[in-house]
Amino acid sequence: MKTELIEENVHQWKRLEDALRAEFEEHSRLLNMLDIQESVILQDNPEALGEITKAIDFQTEVITLLREERKELVDYLARHFEIKEGNELFDLLLFAPARARTTLTALLEKSVEVLSSIQKKTRQNKSLLSSEKTRSEEALEESRMKATPDYEEPPFKEAFEEAEVAAAV
Repeated sequence: MKTELIEENVHQWKRLEDALRAEFEEHSRLLNMLDIQESVILQDNPEALGEITKAIDFQTEVITLLREERKELVDYLARHFEIKEGNELFDLLLFAPARARTTLTALLEKSVEVLSSIQKKTRQNKSLLSSEKTRSEEALEESRMKATPDYEEPPFKEAFEEAEVAAAV
């Protein structure tokens, strides 16, 4: 019985490692996609921007699913070790076997770094998009101004004046 409990426990720690590793890998993919998005924004390629944005949205959904799975496993382990709700994942490290604790800690540290980079890149890309939108709007407005005749003077004023002079003669 005790051997079965220990084996179950080891299996759960391995599952947590795998879940964190998978989540880290998908976050790394998202960061790569955000780098691509930055390039596409700078290239002013609306079609490619739409495609990479859809890919980013899908990647975000994948990460959400992985996070939910990892959260379920953390909740299970937290209940097993009678950890109160709150910061369960970090609290669980106290109960992890030494090898698992080392691996989990490293994965968590890497994940924090990647998440920080994702947040920074997301803010940067939003700023670039905003700047590009402003430049596009300014260019469009300038184009409209050039294409729209100036109606301060009545249209065809010169033609009317010439017609009046011809009619007077």
